[in-house]
Amino acid sequence: ILYAGRIVAGITGATGAVAGAYIADITDGEDRARHFGLMSACFGVGMVAGPVAGGLLGAISLHAPFLAAAVLNGLNLLLGCFLMQESHKGERR
Repeated sequence: ILYAGRIVAGITGATGAVAGAYIADITDGEDRARHFGLMSACFGVGMVAGPVAGGLLGAISLHAPFLAAAVLNGLNLLLGCFLMQESHKGERR
């Protein structure tokens, strides 16, 4: 099960690079810095709030932080597949 978990973590671990490329594709020069700043701020909030949430969930059950991470990864996958629009239309793809 550890190998399966590492495979899933490897597949889903590159979302930061993909998010940066997506932001670069859909924004113009003036808005790009603001959007990258917002993305960095969200990563920062996650770095602070994640361990706190993990600790609180770990007090409930040792499985709870891992279940929460799996649910959030699944939600990220669904949002990316069904709500995100293609950044390059037709000939640019």
